[in-house]
Amino acid sequence: GAVAQLVEQWTENPCVGGSIPPHTTKFKRVDLFGSLFFYGPNQPLIMNYYVYILYSSTTSRYYKGITNDLERRLKEHNLGQEKATRSGLPWTLVWYTFKPTKGQAMVLEKKLKNIGTQKRLQDFMLRHPDGGPDDQQS
Repeated sequence: GAVAQLVEQWTENPCVGGSIPPHTTKFKRVDLFGSLFFYGPNQPLIMNYYVYILYSSTTSRYYKGITNDLERRLKEHNLGQEKATRSGLPWTLVWYTFKPTKGQAMVLEKKLKNIGTQKRLQDFMLRHPDGGPDDQQS
């Protein structure tokens, strides 16, 4: 059977790409089966969600989505297991960020899906190479 590899490390404010607590909070980072989880004192395990953009050179199309396991999800897309991307094989990951909650990931995914043209989406990726506009630190 598969054996889970559990790697823990203490980190401060691990929430890159989202709301960072206004005070310093220590979280424990757990890498379990390739997915990142965070939990803090008296807090349940928190799963991070990736928001990602794929590009198909076959169809010249972009695909936007969310997942809690980016590597697994990219493999699923490229194995033709996702109906929406089956016709564009192969897919290349061109942009991603992660959010500490599924709700925050869904909000950003919706914003990305509402970007009307490929040019505007490309401009967005160039302007925000390390995450969405709400991720920028002032």
